[in-house]
Amino acid sequence: MARDEVELPHEDDYEFVPLTPVRRLEKRLDVLETTKSTQNLERFVDKIIDMTELNQKIVDSMVKSNQSLREDVGVLIGKMDSLNDNLNEFVALIKTAGEQDVDSTSKDAFSNAVKPLVDKVEEITKGAQDSNTAIAETLENIDKRLKRMQAGDTTQKPLSNILARRGMIPQQQPIRPAAPPQARPRQI
Repeated sequence: MARDEVELPHEDDYEFVPLTPVRRLEKRLDVLETTKSTQNLERFVDKIIDMTELNQKIVDSMVKSNQSLREDVGVLIGKMDSLNDNLNEFVALIKTAGEQDVDSTSKDAFSNAVKPLVDKVEEITKGAQDSNTAIAETLENIDKRLKRMQAGDTTQKPLSNILARRGMIPQQQPIRPAAPPQARPRQI
């Protein structure tokens, strides 16, 4: 063993620490324990407890309102069933009344109510047939004219012929076929 070393009988580790910083820490701890921070901590804990109580009151009121809502929904379901039964009875009454009214009314009264409607439909149908016939004739005339134009003068387009005849564009001169392009000499 060296001169500076001392042997201790226990197997625990020991360390030399200056006491001044340790004593300063102890004093600060005492000051902290006796100052307002503990009072602030107590107020903070009181506020947390108050908030917890308020939260519990809110939960209790929600449970009560939920229970009352369930009871109201149960009552509502019963009333909806009753309303459904009443509506079924009402519909059955209307059906029986309608059947009795149809049997009691005469066919003449029914035909008098429907006759103007049938006449109007027939009139519209006749008008549609007449216009369809006119359209078919017009289309046949157009087809014939187009065939005549294709068979006859092909120098002008059919649309330009029609517009020229109506004076919307000037008459065009017949289009002459273009001369074939001449070969250009190659430059080297």
